[in-house]
This record gives sequence, structure tokens and C-alpha cells, in this order.
Amino acid sequence: MPELTGTLAAVFVVQMTLVQGIEVGMPLLKTRWRVAAKEKKLRDVLILEHGDNYSSDMAVAQLSQEEEESKFDAYEGVFAEYQEMVVQFGYVTLFAAAFPLTAALALINNMIEIRTDAYRLLMATQRPGYRRAADIGTWMVILDIIATCSILTNCALVGFTSHGLFFYFPNMTAVERVWITLICEHALLLFKAVLDTLLSSPLKEAEAAYKRRVYLRDQILAECQFLLPEDDAGPFYTDDEGDPYYGN
Repeated sequence: MPELTGTLAAVFVVQMTLVQGIEVGMPLLKTRWRVAAKEKKLRDVLILEHGDNYSSDMAVAQLSQEEEESKFDAYEGVFAEYQEMVVQFGYVTLFAAAFPLTAALALINNMIEIRTDAYRLLMATQRPGYRRAADIGTWMVILDIIATCSILTNCALVGFTSHGLFFYFPNMTAVERVWITLICEHALLLFKAVLDTLLSSPLKEAEAAYKRRVYLRDQILAECQFLLPEDDAGPFYTDDEGDPYYGN
């Protein structure tokens, strides 16, 4: 247990310092190198044009803001961001019993990362392209699997690698220790299943508001006659996923 606690603490300290610095510093260094290479190319052109009359005092045309931004790294998408958050969620939940302070360290890390990611998006990467998504996709399944596994790992940590159970059951035997751990684990799994069932259906107020918004949207789109096809296939609508279709 102490070794695991030290490892988790080291991971979060490195994440908050070294990794954050690399995430911001590397794109900036790449951009500076590309801008310097472009300015060197312009200076070489100036040398070829003037030949022996070239002087180091001659000014090289400065790159405009648009030209400098064109040297930024292209935005690679949100896969790495989701991956980082899922790994962090795993550290916080899977080993919460070994190092409860991970939740506080994760909060501090995320508060720092919000600012570093914003700076990187604005100052070191090109503008991301627009992409539409209904939810976070497979990442939600992964988070649910991690949450389920965290019940198993934390029960095992408390039941077998610490003396926490002896505080409540000082005279228990090894067999009783196993049974108590299994009962706690099954009870938590049952509680998670019940909670998932209760929270799976949306609130009636939210569902009614969503249906009202969809109805108003379709009424507005139906009045846009210029969106009708030539064969007059009917009014223009969009389904729940946002895909357009024609119909009555």
C-alpha cells in the first residue's frame, strides 16, 4: 500500500508539472522553428537578389499574423484529451482506497490544464475544424467499465491489503475476512446497478423541453420553402441526430 501511494503521488506531480509544460512548450517551439525557417528563406532570397550589394542591415519582410498562424500545428482532435482524462479517472477511482488525496490532486491538475489547453489552442495550434457528435461515444462505455472495476479494486485493497476491516471486526478470521469483502463488493455492485437504472431515463421536464424545441425547429424549417427539392418531396425536417430529410 505505501508503494502504491507513493507511485500515485509521483504520477500526479509529474502530470501537473512536466507533462503540462511539454504540452504547451512543444507546439510553441515547433512554431518558432517554422517561423525562423521561413524568415531565413526570405533572407536567402534577399541575398540572391542583391548579391554583393547585400548588407546585414537590410530588413527582411516580417511575417503577418496570418502567415505566422499558418505555421502552427494542425489540431489533432480530442482523442488524446479524452485518453488523458480517462487515464486520470482510472487513477482516481481504481486506487482511491490507497491514496484518497488523488481526487484533490486531479482537481488541481484539471484547473491548471484548463488554462494550458486554452493557451495551446489559441496560441500554438490552428483553429480546429467543426465536428458534430451526439455524445462522447465509446469513452462512456470505458468510463463505466473503469467505475465497475474500481469497486473490485477498492474492496480488495481495503479487505486484503489494509487493516481497515479489523477496526470494525477485530476478532474475524481469514475466512470471515474474505466473506465480508465479497459481501461489501456485491452490495456496491448492486447499488451501482440500481443507480444506473434510476438514472438511465431522462427527467420528464427535460424530455418535454426537448420535444418542444424539436417541434419549433421543424415548424420553422417547414416554412423555409427554398429548402424544398424540385420534385416537391414534402417539408424539410431533421431527425434527432441532426440529419436532414424530406417528408410530410
